[in-house]
Amino acid sequence: MKVLLLGEFSGLYRYLKEGLLKIGVDVFLAANGDSWKKIDGADTSLYSVNRDKWNIYKTMKNYIIEPYQKAKKLSGYDVVQVINPSIYNRLINKNLTEQVVEQNGFFSLSSAGDDYVIWKAYKKRIFDYYVYDLDHTAQKLYDERNVFNLSRIKYQKRLISKAELIIPCCYEYYKSYTSFPKLKEKTVKTIPLPINCDEIDYRENIVNNKIVIFHGINRELAKGTPFIREALEVISNKYPNDVEVIINKRMPFQEYLEVMHKTNVVIDQCMGYSYGMNSCVAMAEGKVVMAGNHPEIQGELGMVPPVVWIKPDVKHIVSQLEMIIENRNSISEMGYKSRQHVEKHHDHIKVASQYLEAWKSTGKI
Repeated sequence: MKVLLLGEFSGLYRYLKEGLLKIGVDVFLAANGDSWKKIDGADTSLYSVNRDKWNIYKTMKNYIIEPYQKAKKLSGYDVVQVINPSIYNRLINKNLTEQVVEQNGFFSLSSAGDDYVIWKAYKKRIFDYYVYDLDHTAQKLYDERNVFNLSRIKYQKRLISKAELIIPCCYEYYKSYTSFPKLKEKTVKTIPLPINCDEIDYRENIVNNKIVIFHGINRELAKGTPFIREALEVISNKYPNDVEVIINKRMPFQEYLEVMHKTNVVIDQCMGYSYGMNSCVAMAEGKVVMAGNHPEIQGELGMVPPVVWIKPDVKHIVSQLEMIIENRNSISEMGYKSRQHVEKHHDHIKVASQYLEAWKSTGKI
């Protein structure tokens, strides 16, 4: 079986590719490293990232001509797994994504990241809180009162309807897609995010003089950084001799990992019900992770992740931080349980096998 993975989202397809290769699947990853994150592992880029605003020809070549040339070569695969309806730049995205889908076999869509369905589900108020409460990017993209958004919405509806299978990577995406009857019938249960633990060294989580707490800022509003920052200020003032707080703005993935090595506690985000790739990588290293771990996700996933649940409430975040600080002798054990959880539920080979089973379950490949 030949599989094409198109796009990237925080390393999801990088690790999925590695897992599929381990189980004997011929797989090819075409991606641009999720933009500034510079995640490696792709077999080819979708387009050149070199920019020269003063050279019109070079800009045309990098952002229009080259992507079309590369897209023609992405054909002949039994399965094309697409990360999101938005792959290329907005000028060519509709044409090229549909072209790649049409020139390959079975079309499976990952529900990962923002798209029109997630936005509509949010508007139906199926969540108590969500990313869009603070981050209004989606509103600007999918507000149907804006005539310029209608073409994007129409394209996404069409592409999503063409998908023969939809695979959510987190509970929120599963909940969103299954809230629409026509999409529910082709949406499988959430398949956990894949992690290659062989590439991530487990480090015993030892607390030295101070508990080092790290919050990496990616999308500040989407992560709930205003709530997290305020909670950390409270904690820093209350425990000045017990904690060291590191808050860094967005960094390439490798630089993010280097900072994380020095920490005991990683605060990912508080706006989602679930935890994401950053949380999984941190857990694999043996960190105590604070992120989404809403009780609803545990039933759907059939597991109880060792993630310290935080929601967009300063008092709640403070209380959870206090719990960790007051039980600092348990941090090493908590970190060990983090690693065990990732090995058991997020192992890239196990996850790749679940994708393969999902594709084959349709009877179309």
